[in-house]
Amino acid sequence: MECKLGEVDRARAIYTYCAQICDPRITGTFWQTWKEFEIRHGNEDTIRELLRIKRSVQATYNTQVNFMASQMLRAHASGA
Repeated sequence: MECKLGEVDRARAIYTYCAQICDPRITGTFWQTWKEFEIRHGNEDTIRELLRIKRSVQATYNTQVNFMASQMLRAHASGA
């Protein structure tokens, strides 16, 4: 909708905000849609920023998964 109104920067800000809660392993459609948006409306720098944000979010989710796995192992080991 923002693109139809000519608000490309606002649409980009919405994508950036939503990216914080979209795990790339699960929400591949979101990331693909954002990439297509950047190809249509952005430039090399905006695509590079998209990839940087994606790597950052991926690292966050990987850290959370590893932390939860270690907590589960610790709880299982202390309960045995």
